[in-house]
Amino acid sequence: IEIDVRRTNSYLIPDPQPRQSPTQLVLESHLAKRPHLVEKEKELNELAHKVTDALQDHLGEGAMGVSFGIGEEKSQDDDDIDGTKKKKKPLAWAKLAEILTCLHSRDLLPPTLSKEDVEQVNKHVAWRWFENLSHPVLAKSAMWKFANKMVEDMEHKVECAKREDESSEEHIEEPLLCIYSAHDSTLIGLLCVLQLEQPESWPEYGSYLKAELIQEEKDGDSKEVLQHWVRFSLNGQVLRSTWTNEPADMVPLSKLSEMIHSEHDIYCEHTGSKLFTWKNGALVHTKSQ
Repeated sequence: IEIDVRRTNSYLIPDPQPRQSPTQLVLESHLAKRPHLVEKEKELNELAHKVTDALQDHLGEGAMGVSFGIGEEKSQDDDDIDGTKKKKKPLAWAKLAEILTCLHSRDLLPPTLSKEDVEQVNKHVAWRWFENLSHPVLAKSAMWKFANKMVEDMEHKVECAKREDESSEEHIEEPLLCIYSAHDSTLIGLLCVLQLEQPESWPEYGSYLKAELIQEEKDGDSKEVLQHWVRFSLNGQVLRSTWTNEPADMVPLSKLSEMIHSEHDIYCEHTGSKLFTWKNGALVHTKSQ
């Protein structure tokens, strides 16, 4: 099987770096300050410190200065106004989950940590990502290029098939299968931007998201094409789409394309002024204008 890697790029990976724009970091910081997220962080602060302390012997030099993850970027907020350091912070949740998963898979967990600690950290990381990326402005800021590429590939396939049916001339055969390789965090981003059902836990290593393009034809011998549908599944389990009024196993390709390009705004709860807007494939921080 020949695999074409000429279109390899960086926008298939929402995290770690690069973000799609500096404004995305501002948006992540804004959404991370929502009351229910702040309250959840307080509830699990003790666990974060417990795990961080237990992992000290496994950390290399400079580990505390590195952060990644939606809403977890290191900023100047880590310092007091006078330049002195605040209370030592635990490792970012995404980093804790990464380290714990690796150690647990090799039976190398520190004796003070348990399998339940690993599960609790991983569950919280998945919850944080879904809570933040479920907002359409952030979801599209992080994943629109990738999701739009998938939709365009499907639309191109439909158009090519239509031309082949209408003409007797030879055409270049379009691939029946497109494979995109990325990170587990990419799957989280895609599930959110495509508005699919969310799993309870972080996708395991080797997980795969499948998007099937299905052609609906009229009954009989005419083979008249009525519509094209898209069905998504994660590791073989069909995920219902919430693009339509009622969750459904499949969504019309035309509807998917329409919603991928729809615009979204975020307004200040106190003043009602527009803070962020997503329009024409770009994120704008309107507060600064």
